[in-house]
Amino acid sequence: AAPVNLVTTRIDTTQRTVLRGQGVAWAAAANDRGKVAASMPLVSLQLALKRSPERQAAFEALLAQQQDPASPNFRKWLTPTEVGARFGATQADIDAISTWLIGQGLHVESISNSRTSIRFGGSAADVGRAFGTELHWYAGRNAKNRMAPDGEPRIPAALSNAVAGVVGLSEVRFEPQFHVGKTRTGNIDGTRPAITSRSAASVH
Repeated sequence: AAPVNLVTTRIDTTQRTVLRGQGVAWAAAANDRGKVAASMPLVSLQLALKRSPERQAAFEALLAQQQDPASPNFRKWLTPTEVGARFGATQADIDAISTWLIGQGLHVESISNSRTSIRFGGSAADVGRAFGTELHWYAGRNAKNRMAPDGEPRIPAALSNAVAGVVGLSEVRFEPQFHVGKTRTGNIDGTRPAITSRSAASVH
């Protein structure tokens, strides 16, 4: 499928949309133990990126072909880098999202080889501000507090077609609607061929 940019309008931080389905039940007012320290560093957070419908359809078709003995693509696995080149986010979208993150006072740590996630970090205050929420501590199991946003994260509306969710703001991992695949050794960024299957559980 031809590459299609999903960020097509100017990013206006005053116009936001909610990232649905990312709240956690235990982050309730009754369990609230106060704000996370503003200066607390957060690392290895991730933005999970969407594919265009065309690229997602092409990716799903390839997955089916790789499992079909009659297909010329049967068991012709791709590396994460190959998946990224053929089905991942465009460079223009990655640049636009990265520029927005940096403009919020955050830093970009890496782009996944599959081009389906951007790893980033920053202070708790800057992360909360970037996603239109506050990070709080909530009472958890075994008297340990757990971090979570006090509301569903929000991103600029201009990014809504390109961003599926944010991973790492709470202990509950956000699972994107699609998976990229994993290597035979389980390391998606390794050098061995990637098995691009629906059963994979990593967005890297």
